[in-house]
Formats: sequence, C-alpha cells, structure tokens
Amino acid sequence: MKGTNHEELRRIEQEVPVNDNRITGFATPQPAPSCVCSREDLFGTFKRRYKAVTLPISGRSIRFQNMSEPELSAYSAAVLSNDGNAKIRRARLEDAQRRLFALCIVNADGDRILGSDDLQGFAQWDSCDAQYLYDEIAPFVGLKRGDLDELVKSSATIPAVA
Repeated sequence: MKGTNHEELRRIEQEVPVNDNRITGFATPQPAPSCVCSREDLFGTFKRRYKAVTLPISGRSIRFQNMSEPELSAYSAAVLSNDGNAKIRRARLEDAQRRLFALCIVNADGDRILGSDDLQGFAQWDSCDAQYLYDEIAPFVGLKRGDLDELVKSSATIPAVA
C-alpha cells in the first residue's frame, strides 16, 4: 500500500509542479521588480497595438487594434443600461460582438473602417469566422470570453425590447 501512495505522489508531482499554487493553495512569491515606474511612466502616452489574423472559413485577412481604457469602458457601458441597476440592454447585448468588431477592425493605416451602420453586415458571416475573430480580439483588448458569456446568461430573464 505504501508503494502505491509514493507512486501516486510521484505521478502527481510530475503532472503539477510542487510550487504550483493549485497544490499548495499559495502563489509562489515573485521577485520584486527591478524598476518601479514613475508617475510620468504610469500615465505616459497610449500606444496603439495591431494584430492581423486570417479567418479560418472565409480566408479573409482582418487587421484590428487594441482599445484605450476609455474606449473599453465606453464599449462596456454600451451593453449595460445607466438606470443604476446595471440591467443589460438586450438589443445591445445581441450585437455586442459585432460592436466590438466595428470598434477594433482597422485598415492598413490604422483607421477604423466600420461604423454602427455596418453591424448588420456581420450577420451574414459564418459563425465559425465570427467566433474565431472574437476569440482573437477579446484578449487583445482586455476582455475575457467569460465576461460576455456571463452577460448573456444573466440576460435570459430580461424581456426583449419591443
């Protein structure tokens, strides 16, 4: 019996390192940064980042940009109402993914090429391409897939806007 326990422990240690916080429940201490940024560094100039991907079904090449904190806040606020209860605007939620695309897709010069009038065009896309693009853009701008999914789940009890 003791041999089995040691073998099992060795197998677990090989799968998950001992200093992994999933085993101990504590995060491994990280060394202090060698340089702490100044106030000027902290609030320095925002820099755009870009990424290009090729959609798996249509083969289209899409270029998109990151978002500033105010842009991301405005996008998030567009999905939530401002009535104090943070109830989701069902109509906005239904096209939240499309709105994100319109805010982030840019041309070679870094200029946005889409507006709110273009959102319905994404309804013609293959859903695999749409999900792929969302999964590329969301982490690039600081969103997690679970954020939108959680909004969708909690919106099930909100009646549709007539």
